[in-house]
Order: sequence, then structure tokens, then C-alpha cells
Amino acid sequence: MSHPKCEVLITFMYEEINRFLRADYTNKEAQYDALFGTLEWRKIVQTAVTVRERRDRLHNLYQDQLRQAAGIQYIRSFCMRNRRNTIDYFLFFGTNNLLGMKRMKESMWKVDPTGTYEFSDNTNPNQLLLFSQPDYAIIQRMLSNHFKGQTVSVEEVEEYVIAETPFYKFKTEALRPLESDRQITVISSNPKRRKGTFAEGKTQIRFLREYAPS
Repeated sequence: MSHPKCEVLITFMYEEINRFLRADYTNKEAQYDALFGTLEWRKIVQTAVTVRERRDRLHNLYQDQLRQAAGIQYIRSFCMRNRRNTIDYFLFFGTNNLLGMKRMKESMWKVDPTGTYEFSDNTNPNQLLLFSQPDYAIIQRMLSNHFKGQTVSVEEVEEYVIAETPFYKFKTEALRPLESDRQITVISSNPKRRKGTFAEGKTQIRFLREYAPS
């Protein structure tokens, strides 16, 4: 990750990791210590009450280690389910280049989720998004609540979308309906700007309030 445009794609075999967490064999602790680069996984095994809690905490621990120990700025994880609709593994994608993250998202959104696996963005369990069911009200709400009361450039909005949300498209999907609902005002240096267009380098967005669906 010392190379600014390096990208990593890591297969985190959750099903196997979870299965052997409570197994009793000689070098288990050392192997899990090496996998996570920390002893924190031991606390999760001891204190997690439900299977879902253990899964989310192990996922988030590994994600945090990628950010803190490996120095990866932009991280998304993709949940891969098997034919039984249970989680098989996670794909962690990491890069320090925003464009690299954007290209990865574009690729994942093009995947047909009706085959063997079901793809979803699982980086934040509270923002779970199935690629077969894009709900653009989610990104509208996220933008409105994050930028409420601020005036920001289109480029700033895009960086937030790429780095912090499951989405990568936002102009037609989020900004246009928000403008139609008068939840944002648009400041453009182009006197001939058409409503619903958001040219980069020429447009500022003023977010008026928290998201209120029409």
C-alpha cells in the first residue's frame, strides 16, 4: 500500500473462519492472531451473543485492521452468498486512489446477482445494499443528512458517495430528484444551466435540510 495506485482484493473466508473459532487445536490462537494482526478477536468470541453479532464484529475488526495497520484509505467489502443464501465469504477491496474505488464499484454493480452468488455491499451493516435492488432513496437520504446546511461542490459530493456509501452514481439518481423536491438549491456559473444537470467545476450544491421524502 506504499504505492499510491495499488489496489488489493482480499478473500476473507468467513464461513471457515467462523466454523473453527471454537475448535480446540494447538496453534489456533497463533493462526487467528496472525490473520487479524491483533488479539481483539478473542474478546469477540467470548462476548458476542448472537451469530449475527459475531459475524459483524469479526468483519468490522478485519476492516479496521486494513485501515489502521495496512494504511488503506478507501475500503469496501462485498458479501458473497452461496446457493443456500448463507454468507460464504467477503471480498475486501482496498485502495488509496479514489478513482480506483470508483472503477471497482462500477464493476460490482454490473455483476448479475441472479446466478450462483448474491452480491451486496456489507461495509456498513446499517447500509446494506443488494445490487439487485438499488433503492436510490437511500443515497438521497444519506446525502441530505450528511451535508445538511452546507454548500459543497459536485466534486465533494462525488468523493463522499464513492468513499462512504455503497453507490457510485448520484447525479440523476439523487441530486436531480432532490432538486425537484426543493431539498437542495443549485448554484451554477453557467447562466444557461438546465435544471437537473450538474456540471463538474461549475456547480455548487446547497443542502437545505435533512431528507424528507416527497
